Amino acid sequence: VQIVMIGAMAGIIIGVLNITGLGFAMTEALVQLAAGNLFLLLLMAAFVSIILGMGMPTLGVYLLIATLVTPSLVEFGVKPISAHLFALYFGMLSMITPPVAIAAFAAATVANSDPMKTGFSAVTFGWSAYLVPFLFVLAPELLFEGEPLVIVTTTTTSVIGIWLVCAGFNAYL
Repeated sequence: VQIVMIGAMAGIIIGVLNITGLGFAMTEALVQLAAGNLFLLLLMAAFVSIILGMGMPTLGVYLLIATLVTPSLVEFGVKPISAHLFALYFGMLSMITPPVAIAAFAAATVANSDPMKTGFSAVTFGWSAYLVPFLFVLAPELLFEGEPLVIVTTTTTSVIGIWLVCAGFNAYL
């Protein structure tokens, strides 16, 4: 019943956006504002995905973002699997991104700490989670697309790189 309700509400939002033309307009607006710059499009798509994902469960986030944000990435030339995972990943990062940060606020309640400080700590500790979706687009080998040797090399260097930067951020190796 919960999944049906989430799907129905997301369907209503998507239907309204499609009837009014705002869904298509958002896709076109993102592509136009990017002006041929993939990195700028990815930043805008990430921002929109985080905003649209705030306070929603996973299924609702995906239904909304897959119809509003992902088409602009695919239209720009990003592989569909990379575009969908990029948008979904950032939609889910809204769980730890203030000001809504549902997961961080729930953790703050359990820890009996300040919710906003916990939210900003969650962003700090989860910095690599904000990087991974960009890697999905820029290195599709992480999604097992490509030659086996390149997949292993890319995955290994990505894991080592993130591990080293995390160790540096925490002043611990």
